Amino acid sequence: MNILIVDDDPGVRQLLADFIIELNHRVEVSPSGQDALEEFERENYDLVFLDLQMPGMDGFEVLKSLKEQSNECEVIIITAFGSVNSAIQALNMGAYAYINKPFDLLELERIIIRVRELVDLRQAYRLLANERLRSFHLDNLVAVSPVMRSLKKRISALKDSNIPTLIIGETGTGKRFLSRILHFNGVGKESLILQLNAEDIELLMVKGSFTHSDGIHLTLREFPDDFIRQGYGSLILNGLQRLSFQSMDRLASLLAERLPEAAYTTKYRGFKLMGILGSPNKVDNFKILLSETLWDYFLDKIELPPLRQRAECIVPLAQLFFQSIVSMKGGRNFYISQPVREFLRLYDWPGNIAELRVVVDRLAVICPSGLISAKDLQTVQKDYIDNSEPPITDLSGLLTQAEKQLINKTFRMKFNEPG
Repeated sequence: MNILIVDDDPGVRQLLADFIIELNHRVEVSPSGQDALEEFERENYDLVFLDLQMPGMDGFEVLKSLKEQSNECEVIIITAFGSVNSAIQALNMGAYAYINKPFDLLELERIIIRVRELVDLRQAYRLLANERLRSFHLDNLVAVSPVMRSLKKRISALKDSNIPTLIIGETGTGKRFLSRILHFNGVGKESLILQLNAEDIELLMVKGSFTHSDGIHLTLREFPDDFIRQGYGSLILNGLQRLSFQSMDRLASLLAERLPEAAYTTKYRGFKLMGILGSPNKVDNFKILLSETLWDYFLDKIELPPLRQRAECIVPLAQLFFQSIVSMKGGRNFYISQPVREFLRLYDWPGNIAELRVVVDRLAVICPSGLISAKDLQTVQKDYIDNSEPPITDLSGLLTQAEKQLINKTFRMKFNEPG
């Protein structure tokens, strides 16, 4: 660890420094609070030993400044003038421990070991969080079409905001993916996500409590403090259009009472609340019946366009899906032939991105070579018919006769072949 010793007594500084070096940690020393703060700006420290009584800036002032600069640096107060009141004050200000002089070196070693374990745990969690973030990095939002480029700029500006956000779009447009982009690219990216589906919300509104599949027990009485205490930084309310209107009203009242707009700059700083609303045919009723409550509660609304309205993004998305398959399973790379590219752009994709993913997964399985051809698309269509296995969304229009003719016509135009 990188450790800083702050004490105006040179004997104490030397004693601590020698002891810590024997434990194989890096050490710097500062004779005053002001010098320590200047050193802290130059270097990152995992642990600071801080004398409470020093001329000039005292230990409480230094502790306050250190914690404002970094919550992850642990501070151990050392003092020859200890008292219960000063110990309580120091611990309330964020000190890790409070030790009286003269030191018990064995106790000191035990504390350093515990801090080291905490630092290692934080580092491991940070690596895990970064690994989770990789899939949901803002750069993974394919934005080739004008509408998606505009949306990506808006999301980039919104990701660090606490404003309650409603994400709207047809089934399969990537609403849950977008909610995770907002979480993993924001200030609370190392915290957890809690997603409540419509059925979960109904239980919470009607029964007043329920146990989530993650194991967390939620009650209306302690909502949302329960899950915030357990490390959840984003709450995603999924499938709002499936709620009964009674539950919608209760939810609106609950959010207005427990999470008023002012709360996002005070008690729940860094907390994100996102709603996901699908089935556009129900959106109008939702807006009309709750225009004074839940709809207006979400101060920012993001509408994800269907895939047919961002045709320029279809082929890059397909390539990204093929790339992820190769990354996970290894094997050959995939290349999309020109006729297939034309089909991907021309097909209506009623199931949106979810449907495209299903088609890509099937193509990756049945393609005999690395080149995806129109014949592979026909095989996928035949596979659905023979096995009576339609995907989650309707693929019945895939490669209909008219679309086959369109592909053939496009192929002939591209390569100047006769009809």
